[in-house]
Amino acid sequence: MSEPTQVLPPRAREPRQASGRVRIEVIEGADEFERLREHWADLRQRAAATVPFDSHRWLLAWWRAGEQVGVDRTHRVILAWDGERLVGALPIQVERNRFYRLPVSRATAMGAGWGANEILVAPEHAAEVAAALADALCGQGIPRWKVLRIAAWRGEPASQQAFLRRMAGQGCAIRETPISQPYLPLAASWEAYQAASSRNFRRTIKRKLQAMTEAGLVPRFARQPAARVLGETVESITKASWQGDAGLAVTATPFGRAFYARLAAASGEFDLDLVTLEHDGTPVAFLVGLLADGVYHAFETGFDPAWSEQSPGLTLHFLMLERLHAEGAREFDFGHAHGYKDRFEPETRALVDVRCFRSAWLGKWEDGAIRLEAWSLARKAARTARIVKRSAGAAETSAS
Repeated sequence: MSEPTQVLPPRAREPRQASGRVRIEVIEGADEFERLREHWADLRQRAAATVPFDSHRWLLAWWRAGEQVGVDRTHRVILAWDGERLVGALPIQVERNRFYRLPVSRATAMGAGWGANEILVAPEHAAEVAAALADALCGQGIPRWKVLRIAAWRGEPASQQAFLRRMAGQGCAIRETPISQPYLPLAASWEAYQAASSRNFRRTIKRKLQAMTEAGLVPRFARQPAARVLGETVESITKASWQGDAGLAVTATPFGRAFYARLAAASGEFDLDLVTLEHDGTPVAFLVGLLADGVYHAFETGFDPAWSEQSPGLTLHFLMLERLHAEGAREFDFGHAHGYKDRFEPETRALVDVRCFRSAWLGKWEDGAIRLEAWSLARKAARTARIVKRSAGAAETSAS
């Protein structure tokens, strides 16, 4: 497990002084947020937003889905205005859940864990606005939280550090852990991409696509699929997948199903893509992704384990890569790192996982929990090694 690269201890609380030109507003309802569509688009453009997970379409679908199924969490959007122009925004959610078995109120970026996160800040006064957003996060209008987490934070370093310094000035202990996000810069063509890849990788592509054909699996592509098609396809497959069994699939919860339905029913800001493998007309594997500004963001994949021998997840990624090259896309973003993604020989982008603790002892609690987890894993590995050694010794004795 990665160790934090930086720990900022809490400092004496600094008085919050609102800038003369930056005005803070806290949005508490989805209806208010929906009316911000044009302001939000303008801010994202000036902030050079790089991911679709902070788009108005994405966040509104998330918020509305939560309202629809009655999830037990509170949504807020902190806005920074310079006159009539939106110059900063931080969408968050607060809910009570467990932090290493300890029940606490946790704040996260809205939609946290389902993609990279950014704090939207216009560049003309980035540090000032980032500090103002941090002040507001610790102020009135925001439900009291004990732990703040911004996972896979991807943003401009100056505004990031201004935000974190201000959080430390509000008495928070800060933990920063580096993480790597795999991605592929795409070539001028699929043929050029393969030519630049290793011979082993080219053989893997050929072998997997041949296995797909021999098994009678047929690929299907759908851009902006109907909500019913998206929901039914993904849900039917994830019921049989390991993600569904583990409760990790989007459609494993009523909220996830409502979110997908609303996301598919909306339009604009990005293209929603669904690619499936079908056998006799029945989908057995899927890949859902978002295409925005020439960058494809792989979001969720799953397959029926009965077809695992054909490596359908890997095959779907190959098929999507070929299609994206044909469309002239410039990057394939894999999202979270995973062992099988290394087979694509990706480059990596440095992100950071940030935790802010209102009380310093919560950081110590995390340290203790991490050490305990590492000790437990080491103990389990040692026990397994002893069992293997005894079994090998018994086999040798039996053979003699």
